[in-house]
Amino acid sequence: MTAHQAIKELKQVRQYCTASAIPAIDYAIQVLQGLAEREKKLEEEKKHQPSGPAPENIPD
Repeated sequence: MTAHQAIKELKQVRQYCTASAIPAIDYAIQVLQGLAEREKKLEEEKKHQPSGPAPENIPD
């Protein structure tokens, strides 16, 4: 399950939970949104990194 899927499900659960549970659900959603942002940044960084072998440093 991805963070985005968990967020979607928690938003559904929020509709049916007790009023006292709403702050906990909201907190969990915020945490997962932060995780989703980090996952997105890591994916973007992986796309921009060279895929070949690292260049060798040969002294002159």
